[in-house]
Amino acid sequence: MIKATPLSGGAIPHEDNIKDIHSSIERLAQLDRLGAIYAGGYPMALMFAPRKEHGDAIRDGFYHDHDIYFEDEYSANVAIALLDSQPERFDKVSDTPNACSYKYIKLQRNEPNLAIQIIKKVYGTAEDIVKRFDFVNCAIAYEPSRNMMYWHEDAPDKHLESELEILDPWMLDEPENRDHMLIQLARFRKYTLRWDYTLSDAAFARLLGIYLQMPELQLTKGVAMMIDNGNHEYAEHIFIGAKDDNVWEAISDVFCSHRSWSDDLDPHGHISNGQSTPDALLIEVPGTQISIEGSSFLRRSAEIFF
Repeated sequence: MIKATPLSGGAIPHEDNIKDIHSSIERLAQLDRLGAIYAGGYPMALMFAPRKEHGDAIRDGFYHDHDIYFEDEYSANVAIALLDSQPERFDKVSDTPNACSYKYIKLQRNEPNLAIQIIKKVYGTAEDIVKRFDFVNCAIAYEPSRNMMYWHEDAPDKHLESELEILDPWMLDEPENRDHMLIQLARFRKYTLRWDYTLSDAAFARLLGIYLQMPELQLTKGVAMMIDNGNHEYAEHIFIGAKDDNVWEAISDVFCSHRSWSDDLDPHGHISNGQSTPDALLIEVPGTQISIEGSSFLRRSAEIFF
């Protein structure tokens, strides 16, 4: 299910480009030496995202931060201590049981933005980590210290088909944990927007089944998506729904874009009457970064930030 391929020998046609882009982010080298495993949005972008004009950087809007895992708790703690020892360069944005999040403090305006999450809740090999991901498409990892890429065997095909396929969306199996369900539902919207995906048939059927069972599911807090405004990571957010909004109306466009959707499937009317994604939001997507991460999220007063 998970393929492991060295970045040598031409198995991945743009392997040199992947290594060049990663090595250009110099501040990550100190974490690579500790055995950092990058998983999720960043390695997915290394594999699939378009490049900027000269091919030396990923085009804006395809990943937000670097989710970094380690094989064991000791290595993760060493990485956290390393970043904590450099407060003049790394601002600790949050510290939760799931992850420590950092923003790189730029000393020069031409330095790139850099946001890092050291994951504290999950440890293991790259294969073990990506097997637990919610979507096939982002079940991808990069381990620079071993010069290896790992990906779900169906990820390239699903990307080429522009379909978001489910792997293990475990948060949907916890209806008693409303915040987890909201995070997962928001992640469906994140990936369909970011990559211009539609739901796979399996994902569509899974969400439709939950909707029919829980049509009155409401947001327990205001829900926002973090964005990068180009100058400061974790600096701004845009709302996708307010407290007590019906969540299905808030994400109705992920249903309506599927080829099998019909208003006849909607006995409750929430999806058919939902609001489509505002044009202003769609304009923002190519030039900014929307981030809804399940590994950790920040809480502030009555809002949930993903």
